Amino acid sequence: MVVKLVEVKESRGVTSGSQYSLREVFINPQRVVSMSEEPRFATELKEGRMPEGMNEHQSFTRIVLDQGSGGSSMIVVGTPIMIDQKLTEGHRRLLNG
Repeated sequence: MVVKLVEVKESRGVTSGSQYSLREVFINPQRVVSMSEEPRFATELKEGRMPEGMNEHQSFTRIVLDQGSGGSSMIVVGTPIMIDQKLTEGHRRLLNG
């Protein structure tokens, strides 16, 4: 099963600085190694550098993915708690007790 998230793509121009765009990505939850809040992107949003129409109170999360011999990371829209809920939605968890 894969989960649809919205990734923030950063492209840096020599004269224009950073430009940001959004795109849908599909993530295999079993490949997620870690997640952490990414406050720098919230600052970029407040300074008006993100795509128009985004909620000014939006949060961003860095996801690190295992890719076998290495890893990669991406920034997605949402808090770590929201992203965790999406990644675990529909999966049962065992309770030890």
